[in-house]
Formats: sequence, C-alpha cells, structure tokens
Amino acid sequence: MGPTAFAGLAGNILAGLSAAGAQNYCLYTKGGEKIIRFLVAMAIALVITALFVLFHKQVHKRSYLIYIAAALITAYIIGAGIMRATGSWPQWFSTNASTVSQGALAVAVFVVVMYVGVLPKKWRLTRRLIYVRAELSIIGCILSLGHNASYANLFVQLFTDPMSMRGNGLYAVASIDSLILIALMIPLMITSFYSVRKLFTAKRWKSLQKWSYVFYVGLYVHAVLIFWTAVSGGHHGAASMESLIAYSVFFIPYFVLRPLKYLLDRKAKAPVGEEGLI
Repeated sequence: MGPTAFAGLAGNILAGLSAAGAQNYCLYTKGGEKIIRFLVAMAIALVITALFVLFHKQVHKRSYLIYIAAALITAYIIGAGIMRATGSWPQWFSTNASTVSQGALAVAVFVVVMYVGVLPKKWRLTRRLIYVRAELSIIGCILSLGHNASYANLFVQLFTDPMSMRGNGLYAVASIDSLILIALMIPLMITSFYSVRKLFTAKRWKSLQKWSYVFYVGLYVHAVLIFWTAVSGGHHGAASMESLIAYSVFFIPYFVLRPLKYLLDRKAKAPVGEEGLI
C-alpha cells in the first residue's frame, strides 16, 4: 500500500470515529461528556497504533507526513482555544474539537507509549510497537503542546492573578505542574527524532529518556488536580470523579507494572529500556 492510500485509509477511519464520538456526545449530559471524551480518545489512539503497527515500514520512512498531520491537528486545537476565548465556538466545532483541545487524545497516545514499556520484548507485537514508538511519542508531544497553547490564558492568570484561579489553589498548582511537564516534554520530544538521537551515545540517550517516568507521574498528577478541582467545587463533580477513576484505571496499573518489569528484567540480567521510554 502506497502513502496516499495509507493516508486515505487512516483519514476515513478517524473521520468515522469522530462522527461516532459526536453521536455519542449527544446521548450524554454536559458532565458525562468528560469520560466519553477520554474513551473516544483511547479508541482513536488504539486505531492509530494499530495502523502504525500494520504499516510500520511506511510510518518509519514517511514519519514527516505524520508529524505534519499532527501539527495541523494542533493548529485546529489552538483555533478551538481562540474560538472558546472569543465566545464564537459553534456546537459542531465544540463537539469535534474537545477530544483534542482538552488533552484527552494526547494523554491517550501517551498511555499507549507507556504500556509498550511493560510488554514482553519477545512478542512480535512488542517489537513492532517499539519500531514506531518514537513516532507515537512525538505525536503525543505535538498534540500536548497544542492543548497547552489553547489554555495559555491560565498561564497568564497564574503569573498575574493566581488567587483568582479556581479550586482554592489547586488550579494554580495544576498550572505549575503543566509548566514542569512542558519543560520535561520538549527535550524528550526533540531527542525522540532519529536525526537528533544519532547525536547521543546510547547510554546518554537512555539516561535522558528516563526522565519520561517523571513526566508520566506528573501527567497523572495534573489529571488528578484538574478533576479534583471540579469534584471539590461541585462543577460536574460526579462526572469528574468518573473521569478521574477512568484515568486511574490506566495510570495506576502502569505505575505497578513498570517497576515490576524492571525487577524481572534485572533478575534475568536482561537490558532494560533499549527501546526508549518516550
């Protein structure tokens, strides 16, 4: 399959998922959209991963096309943020943009990247996933930057009037956490590009990529702070608690499984982290 056919297939599948997600949104209340949004994002991330595994050679050779597509989606996210800030956010745009503008798709992609690190390396599927893991990581980073850009007003508020932020300081802490995550993510993203990775020795590159563990923990902390702010403030509290539980279902098992895999690999005297962490 050529790159044009591959792009067309991926576009049709993602368009179908987006339409299905939009229909599902209409079946739920405003608060219930949060958990549906994350589940739709996970479904999209898994479809993207499946396509990457299926066409791993094409993905590897033409990764720049994928990054351009991710950048266009990021522009879409930033546009959503501007429209929200100006009050000119039509319903159809809100429904389709919220999955990416509120960070759900970026988190879903990072969840896939995380769990590649806990799968047995002897599996053929794991080897295929490792082959395209860098591309998935970079896509997650690009989408995350778009999410942060769409909420730039909160960073301004953090430095100009932090006491006015919601959640008795929790939102301010979440914003500080975001800044730390951005500072961690940018070097991890840059060094995930193969052209940059070649400039490092294997040992130095692995050492740098270990910071991704801190990034994953910070990502979960950020979600906890955001959702708990809504829960404690009574702003769609029940739905926010459900979303927090959904995030915890994916993150907490990883925080148990990854150290366990490290110990098992160490016991077997197998090299750890050869595939990179982001």
